[in-house]
Amino acid sequence: MTRVGALVGLLLAAAAPAGAGAQVTASSPDEYVQLLRDGYDEAKKRYELATLEVERLRKAWNQSLEEHTAARRAGDEDRARELLAELQERSPEKNRAENAWRTKQEDWIVAGKALVGAVDARLDLLWHLMERSVGATEYEGRYGDLVELLEEVEAELPEEPLELEPMPEVTIRSEDTPREIEFKARVIENRVAFYEELRKQLDRDIASLTNRQRREHNRRDSRRARNRFGDDAAPTGDQRYNPVDAVANREPIEVRIEEKKALRGEVVNRMEELKRKAQLFRQEAGGAR
Repeated sequence: MTRVGALVGLLLAAAAPAGAGAQVTASSPDEYVQLLRDGYDEAKKRYELATLEVERLRKAWNQSLEEHTAARRAGDEDRARELLAELQERSPEKNRAENAWRTKQEDWIVAGKALVGAVDARLDLLWHLMERSVGATEYEGRYGDLVELLEEVEAELPEEPLELEPMPEVTIRSEDTPREIEFKARVIENRVAFYEELRKQLDRDIASLTNRQRREHNRRDSRRARNRFGDDAAPTGDQRYNPVDAVANREPIEVRIEEKKALRGEVVNRMEELKRKAQLFRQEAGGAR
């Protein structure tokens, strides 16, 4: 199967409803992107409403807390007890709202990542169609619209942290039994498994960004060639140039790739360090029997 055929099949399969037959309209990939966009907009709206609710409850909570502190300092015990009762009464509602806010934020981010992935796949398909078409300008409008959508969503989503949290210190104490040492070794190995999944995700991110960089580079080269030589003329010589990533509120794509690679290197180093530590712990547990 060709690259274009594989991309078409992937997008059409995603667009087809459960139990649908093979009949899918030609616009299904774009309809699928629109479906995900609608879902993203709805998730974003729910998250924004949850944010407003949490802010309202936190403001009321903090105000009552300040008044309670002031009442205690003034020696007004009756007022302090009254405000403490209010805080205790409001606490469950505040906790529920904060939990709902975290859930809706996660839903919004998941919806955004799904939309970004679908748009990126659609852009890949369009680019391959443009490469194979003499009149590639017919796809430029749709391609530009999708690039704008991709940039808009990426600018709205919170940026993922590019630093690792400090590792919790796990040591062997003189009174530890072999079973306790083995338990600590398993804790360390579980952390290794976590970092392995993070490494895989970083590999996927790097591959996706690198593919996007290459696609935009080729697209700009192609547009420059068409403007310079005309649609039907083949350019000669080296027409390469450094593309500039235009995503609003984001670093250039080259920088994002290098940051991901640097983080991946840290993850791999940490994994190796933890693997050695877990092995030493297991050796110590065996020798302590």
